[in-house]
Amino acid sequence: MTFRRKLLLIAAVACALRAGCALLTRSHPIFPAYYYGDARLIEETAWNFADNWGKGNTYELSLVPSQRLYAFVIASFYHVAGRRDLVVQLCHVAASSVGVLLLALAISSAFGEAMALATALIIALWPSHIFYSSQIFKDGLVMFFAYGTLGAWIPLLERERPSRADAALLALGALALLVLGSMRAHVLIVLSAALLAASFARLAAAAQRRTFDVLAAAIVGIVILVLFNHGIIADHTPTWTVRKTDSPAPVPQPLLPQVQTELGKNGYMRPLSPAGLTEFRRVSLRSDRLYAEGAMNRKIGTQLFPNERFDSLWDVAKFIPKNSFFVLFMPLPGLYPMEGKLGRWLSAFENTVLLILFAAAVVGASRMRWTPSRSVFLLTFLAMAVGSSLLEFDLGSANRHKAFYLPLVFPFIAAIRKSQSQAAAAPVLGAAVNS
Repeated sequence: MTFRRKLLLIAAVACALRAGCALLTRSHPIFPAYYYGDARLIEETAWNFADNWGKGNTYELSLVPSQRLYAFVIASFYHVAGRRDLVVQLCHVAASSVGVLLLALAISSAFGEAMALATALIIALWPSHIFYSSQIFKDGLVMFFAYGTLGAWIPLLERERPSRADAALLALGALALLVLGSMRAHVLIVLSAALLAASFARLAAAAQRRTFDVLAAAIVGIVILVLFNHGIIADHTPTWTVRKTDSPAPVPQPLLPQVQTELGKNGYMRPLSPAGLTEFRRVSLRSDRLYAEGAMNRKIGTQLFPNERFDSLWDVAKFIPKNSFFVLFMPLPGLYPMEGKLGRWLSAFENTVLLILFAAAVVGASRMRWTPSRSVFLLTFLAMAVGSSLLEFDLGSANRHKAFYLPLVFPFIAAIRKSQSQAAAAPVLGAAVNS
C-alpha cells in the first residue's frame, strides 16, 4: 500500500472515531456537563444570534472577538439552513480529520513518510483529541488551518529547486495563515515567527533562493496585513448587533491577550510585565470561578497555581518550567489528586503515554540532524508551551489546547529509531569489512 493510501486510511479512521464520538455524546454524554460548557455556549449563542437575526430583533454578542467571529460563521449557517447542530459538529470532525492528514504531509517532507504515518496514527487514536475535535470547539478548525499552513510551506523549505507548484502552495499557505489569525491570533504570531526563522536560515544556505525569498516575503506581508487589520492599539472592541436589513460586520481579534479590569476602571489590560501578568492571572482566574459558580453552579477544582505572584522576570522564568509540566502532563497518578473522578483517571493514563512519547522525542531531538524545516516544529512547540505555561489557568482548557502543539514534537522520535538501526548495522558492516 502506498504512503498516500495509508495516510488516507488513517484520516478515515480518525474521521470515523470522531464522528462516532459526536453521535455518542449527543445521546449519552459520557462526562459532566462542564466538559461541554464552552461548546454549548457557542452553539446556543449562534442559534440565538441566527434566530434574532431572522426576526429582525437586536441581539448583542458579549464574547471576545474571535468567539464572535466563530459564532457569526455558525449563525450564518443556521440563518440559511436552520438549527442543524449535528451538521456543524460533523464539519468540525471533518476539519480535524483532514488536519491530521495535512500535518502528516508536512512531517513527511521534513522527517520522512514513516514518522508522518506514525504521528498521524497517534493523533487519530488520541482519546482527548477524539473527544474535543468531535465537539463544537474552535480547536479542530485551528488545527486544520495551522496544519494546512505547515503542509503547504514546509515542502517549500525542503525544495532544492523552485517548481511550478510553488505559487499554488504559497497561496494556499497564505490563505490558511490569514484565516488562522482571525481565530487565534497568538498562533499566527508563533507560526509566522517559526516559519520566518526557518526561511531565513534556508536563505543563508540555499543556492536557489527565489522560492525562499517569496516565502519569507509572503509571511511578512501576511503579518503586516493582520497587524494593521487587528488594530492592536485600540483598548475596546465594539459589540455586534443584529438587524433585519443587514448582517453584522466581523470584529478584529486582538493580537495580544487582554482581560477587562474589574469595574472597567482602566479598560483592558495585557500581561506585559511581571506585575501585569500577576494581575492578569488574578482577574482571569477570578472571572473563571465566578462564571463556573454562576452559570453551572460548580466550583473549579483544576485551576493552576491561582495564588502565584511575579515580582520580577526571574519569578516568571522559574514559573515557566513548573507550569509547563502541569499544562502538558497533568494529571499524573501519584502527582495529582484523582478524587475518584473518571475523567481524571482517563486523562492520567493518557498523560502517562504522552509523557513517554515526549521523553523519547527529547532524546531524538538531541540526536537529530537539524534542518530549517525541522526547526519550525520545535520552535512552534516551544513558543506555544511557554505561552501556555503563563496564560493557561485551568487543566481542562490546557488539556484541550495542547492537542494542537504537543504532536509537533512526536516526529523527533524518528532519530531514536534511526540511531538504533545504525547501531545494529555497525557490527554487520564491521564483519563485512574485516572479511
